[in-house]
Amino acid sequence: PTKVLVAGEGGLVATNDDALADRIRIGRDYGNPGNYDTQFVGLNARMSEFHAAMALESLRKFAGSLERRRYLAALYRTYLEEIPGIGFQDVPAGDVSTFKDFTITVDGDRFGLSRDLLAHALKAEGIDTRKYFDPPVHRQFAYRHLAPEPLPTTDDLSGSVLSLPMFPDLRNEHVERVADRIAALHARGVEIDASVETELSAANSRMLRFG
Repeated sequence: PTKVLVAGEGGLVATNDDALADRIRIGRDYGNPGNYDTQFVGLNARMSEFHAAMALESLRKFAGSLERRRYLAALYRTYLEEIPGIGFQDVPAGDVSTFKDFTITVDGDRFGLSRDLLAHALKAEGIDTRKYFDPPVHRQFAYRHLAPEPLPTTDDLSGSVLSLPMFPDLRNEHVERVADRIAALHARGVEIDASVETELSAANSRMLRFG
């Protein structure tokens, strides 16, 4: 539901390079140019009729979906921009975002709660969020053996981002509710922080007792 263009499975490549387009077309069919004399090692990446039909219907709705996402993103910003510690993605002049996600940053010192405690509190209110970029790639288990150079900016950012609900059928009043809860949690930050710390301490004690 979060994707801007939906085909169930599969996807598409857009290019203005004719040679590249030809190579991709051949590559999705085992590298077969049509005479079964494969030109290179390719894939079985042909889209099924079902997925193509879904993609065509998604394309029909594409412009309206983007317009709605941009409206919802602007609505979120209107409601959230005055709350201390909440930051937004910077979309450079001349660029246009699809807002596949609406991701904020949370400065725990200014907001009153860390990103993780905010996500925890919103979940308790029935509001689903995602930490899509945490851990960053260099911290993920599969790549830890590569021992990367320190990436402090990446680490700081990945530890502060939180994606809020975003999809074309999201209603305006739902955006307002999410923003109202974030504002209320900011106002009660110290109280909630202490409450969660107590809850976590109790959970740890239970784990020690039954572990």
